[in-house]
Amino acid sequence: MEARDYFVKVILDGLEERVLGAHIIGPHASILIHQIIPLMYTPSRSAKPMMQMMDIHPSLSEVVKRAFYSRLPPEHYHHVMKHLGLEEGSV
Repeated sequence: MEARDYFVKVILDGLEERVLGAHIIGPHASILIHQIIPLMYTPSRSAKPMMQMMDIHPSLSEVVKRAFYSRLPPEHYHHVMKHLGLEEGSV
């Protein structure tokens, strides 16, 4: 799609990998978020179904799954955000 200025951020409980929230900005965000919403309304809120499911390739849904696999520790995330000028204290 050659999209620019987009991202998918998934917020998980670090110990139990429970889905706490998500942000999706970019083309078709309103469709992609529906991959995550059902997980948030299950009793366990587990991220495992998303991480274990198969994706059609190539597809837009792959970007959501990548977000679940490319988690950064909070200190690394904030470092990257500051470096990009998207958080207070940026360079």
